[in-house]
Amino acid sequence: MKSTRVQELTVVLASLALTGLADSALAAEPIRPTVKPAKGLPTIFLVTPSLARPGQSVVVLGTNFFPNPKVVIGGAQVAPTVASPVGLIFTVPSALGTTGCQSAVSVAIKTARGVSAPTSFAVRERDPRLDPIVGDISVGRALVVTGSGLARARFTLGGRPLTVNSSTERQAVVAVPKDQPLGFAVLVVSSPCGRDAARVRVISAPPAIVRLEPAQVAPQGILEVTTDVVDPALITSAEIGSTIFPATDPDLFRVVPRRNPTDPIVIALRISSDTAPGQYALRLKG
Repeated sequence: MKSTRVQELTVVLASLALTGLADSALAAEPIRPTVKPAKGLPTIFLVTPSLARPGQSVVVLGTNFFPNPKVVIGGAQVAPTVASPVGLIFTVPSALGTTGCQSAVSVAIKTARGVSAPTSFAVRERDPRLDPIVGDISVGRALVVTGSGLARARFTLGGRPLTVNSSTERQAVVAVPKDQPLGFAVLVVSSPCGRDAARVRVISAPPAIVRLEPAQVAPQGILEVTTDVVDPALITSAEIGSTIFPATDPDLFRVVPRRNPTDPIVIALRISSDTAPGQYALRLKG
């Protein structure tokens, strides 16, 4: 009987070795239940690692894990990814409903013969995590960040704190300052439960139109365009239809003086005398 058990343990450890978990299974500190199981019921005598996160593989060793083993973790039932009569591997599911940064979660093995005495291990599922940042980040714009553990998290970009406009567990909207230095920087999300970081590139935002006055303008008239930028150098030209208004031509393109340095830029465009009546698309370039 003893040789059979050793043989079974060798089989499951061989399976674990295929996943790179055998060494950790042998080296980890065992977590043993204190209740003596009834004959034929599954028994747990080791769970490793003793701390895991959602999506991470966990090894359970014991006896009587067949037939049809299932893992009951925190009330949820999951199928093992590798199983033998004396051991199995399962993946920690998400949304276990833990509280705080780290919580003890019960785990038991269920078979056709019954359920083992439960034991427990620690799960961390509130560490903030960032999804990959797609594309560049524009100064003076809102940045939508997705991931997990983002509710009430703090954000910095290149070491500078960002204003959080709104946040949920899965999404946060932060404001990138208009004076944020351009180039590559590290975006960091942090909370009492941990931190995560991503390398991003910060670029100048293309100028956007906020308001046009007046709504209708006659040839040789002046059209005032309010933009969302604070630096006149960010606007190089304007286009109305096929007519180009270079920022270097003071007869066609003029920056209206501002009362406060932080006021948005207002540019005055002199409409050509030969512009035919009609509706035209206006674009700003920077």
